Amino acid sequence: MRVLSLSLSPRFPALLLAASFIFFTSCAGGAGSNNDNNFNAVNANNANNYNNHGDFGKTCTVIQQCASGHCVPFSVPSDTRCTIKCATQDCPNNFHCRAATREPGADTVCLPASTLTCMTCTHDTDCGVFSDRCVETGPVKGCLADCSVGQACPAGQVCAPGISVDGFAGNFCRPSAGSCDCSAANQGVVIDCTVENAHGVCAGHKTCQGAAGWSACDAPLPTAEVCDGQDNNCNEQVDEGLLGTPEHCTACNDACPGVGIAGTHADCQGGACRLFCDTDYYDSDQQAFNGCECRDDTEGASTLTNATLLGSFEDCDFTHNAGSYRVPVDGTTISHSDYFKYNYNNTSSFSCWAYNYVRISIPSGSTPMQLCGGSATNETGWSCVTASPGGSANLEMLPLPGNGNSTVMYFRVRNMTNQAAPGCGDYSLTIYDNGDL
Repeated sequence: MRVLSLSLSPRFPALLLAASFIFFTSCAGGAGSNNDNNFNAVNANNANNYNNHGDFGKTCTVIQQCASGHCVPFSVPSDTRCTIKCATQDCPNNFHCRAATREPGADTVCLPASTLTCMTCTHDTDCGVFSDRCVETGPVKGCLADCSVGQACPAGQVCAPGISVDGFAGNFCRPSAGSCDCSAANQGVVIDCTVENAHGVCAGHKTCQGAAGWSACDAPLPTAEVCDGQDNNCNEQVDEGLLGTPEHCTACNDACPGVGIAGTHADCQGGACRLFCDTDYYDSDQQAFNGCECRDDTEGASTLTNATLLGSFEDCDFTHNAGSYRVPVDGTTISHSDYFKYNYNNTSSFSCWAYNYVRISIPSGSTPMQLCGGSATNETGWSCVTASPGGSANLEMLPLPGNGNSTVMYFRVRNMTNQAAPGCGDYSLTIYDNGDL
């Protein structure tokens, strides 16, 4: 025995709850006919329409009861009635000529105006039992009615070509606004959204609230990346450019010792901190927490050839505080020596002492320092003395020029720190003539 031309799918109850079966005004158009009347079997305004179309509108339960062979739901799923075949838009008010089903070659019959327009969907089969299909329209996928016959659509809709999500190419009744945006037809639908600023783009969702429109996008606000185990700028990377740096070596806020200390450069490689001293800086105590605490003042030259000139002095006017200096040293290597020179003039005056000396003074907390000097540019014959922290030492009896002559005196200061007691080599120098100090 033949049955209804349109079988009811398992989705039918859900469609019913969503008002997806047949009413006579479109959700987008507001009214489905010129006289704004909904279909009703006893509506006098439509009575002549029924009478003029054979058994159209006659109650039926099987297709054999209908001349057209199509018994379809009218107002509600249980209200099944006979419809008629059509080739043009000559159907009664509130009905449209369209394919009876989504099957290829299906008859075109007069069907009630679709009430599923813009109902959210995933596949064509989500769009009722007639020929409606699921089409992507703007922010949502919505059910649209077929309008291949005569391109006629309910008020508020236009017939336009499109391709359904399942790949069917045809003409569909779209809302005049162009897309299925948020409306009562798709209340509750959730779509993707983004929040964007100079720091990045974060993804989230927003929900259609019916007449109230879309909810605010729930995406987080992108911010500059900070080391906190979060993807702050939403680029699918966590703590990029931060973790593994001297400020965040093995974990966030795990700063390498020495970070931020003058003269010190800290580095993190392979999860391990390393300490580097800038030029003329030294880590004298080999303790990373205080960085490179000693700095060579560079006032003394590093070679004899480039010895720093401290001035010219005479035997009759000769006491000169040359200044305070530093020769730092680390725990394993004595740093360069400081080289100085000065010009000494013997005036041959009987009232003046003609013996020039150099005194080195070491402050408490410094390191032992060695002072060597002479008039020759070969250090081999120089005399040397050593001073301890808190004390001083005099380099005496330096070679003298003859009466009325002058010479250049050279001397060197070297930090004598050993590995057991590294430190900053601070010292001061005084150049004087014997008897003037």
